[in-house]
Amino acid sequence: MSSKEARQQLLALSWTKKALTLSYVVFVLPFSFLWKLAKSPVQLRGYPKPLRRKIGEISLQVVRDGLSVTQMRFLLKGTTKTAYEAWTKSKNVDPQEEVIAHGGRLLWVGKGQKDIEEDSKVVLYFHGGGYLLPMQEWSLDYWSTAIKVLEKSKKHVSIAALAYNLSGESTYPVQLNQALAAIEHLLKVGYKPSNIVLAGDSAGANLVFQVLLHLNLLRLRSTSQSDVDVAETGVATFELPADLKLRGALGISPWFPVHSKEAAAKSYQENRESDIISPEALRDFARIYAAGVPESHKPHFDFVSTPKEWFKGFDAVVDRILVTVGEKELLRDDILEVGRGKVAEYHQDTTIILQEFGVHDDVFYDVGVGLDPLTTKLTVEILEWLEAVFS
Repeated sequence: MSSKEARQQLLALSWTKKALTLSYVVFVLPFSFLWKLAKSPVQLRGYPKPLRRKIGEISLQVVRDGLSVTQMRFLLKGTTKTAYEAWTKSKNVDPQEEVIAHGGRLLWVGKGQKDIEEDSKVVLYFHGGGYLLPMQEWSLDYWSTAIKVLEKSKKHVSIAALAYNLSGESTYPVQLNQALAAIEHLLKVGYKPSNIVLAGDSAGANLVFQVLLHLNLLRLRSTSQSDVDVAETGVATFELPADLKLRGALGISPWFPVHSKEAAAKSYQENRESDIISPEALRDFARIYAAGVPESHKPHFDFVSTPKEWFKGFDAVVDRILVTVGEKELLRDDILEVGRGKVAEYHQDTTIILQEFGVHDDVFYDVGVGLDPLTTKLTVEILEWLEAVFS
């Protein structure tokens, strides 16, 4: 069975299942939400966020408990491109889209490439969603806020969101090739590597580190420090100009353990109820993304299994790294293990922030429930880091 056929089989949803999905949303989900909300006073002890945030988290947890990832995909119809077009329409701004190599698209927030100046800066953003779900409009709201804050410090920063192929269409290394094509495109239109920051959340943060690892493996091979041949995985051989490196890399709740096996980390048991995703969902996302991918390729995206020595000299491909992780998320222990034991081991300018009471992708949900994202400490810390990086 081909990789494509394997994914299609995993994603198949019968008409009966579709009808049951809609029935759950209409008839069961509201009662499940009210029941979980009724129990929330116990869960709110010591909870530092506004009540509206807790209600938002409860809503996501009810979806988590009642729907499979294929059902979520069925409900979240549309694409990253259509989400972007809906967002630009709601904000009354003109969409700025560019088609790049390998079938990817760049969707601009703020000033586009036509406004590039000599010292223009850009955040290349990769959205989350387990490589299966499209970007949501609240991500664009979040980055729009970030632009406004950075503009106050007189920095011309744009956001270029990559609309990459989802795993229903493609799997590794297509998304990595599209991400590399996006960097290559930014360099061609005039951005300097020193003015490019990669940013991503969840699966998007995984893609950020796929890019960095790929660039590092090419560098190690060119200096005879490694015999890993990235060409064997089907990845484009794009590399940065000699002696130049990217300015920064931001990973929000990075999906480091992309595997379908039973998770062993303690945080999976501790945070089963508090996080907004489930172990089952993470396994399903991984199974679909990795369908048909040879075992030998998996260390290139499943960073828990990546050999530590592949990170040697990581500081030669990117100037600064920031990784954020929620105290209450399933991935906490795996993120800390990879972040501290592999990334920070070989990159001295790595900052890791453990957010108190934080759940997976925490900073985006303030926008989703109508709160100012700047009221969250972690968002302020991220923006302060970006401002320092671009100084």
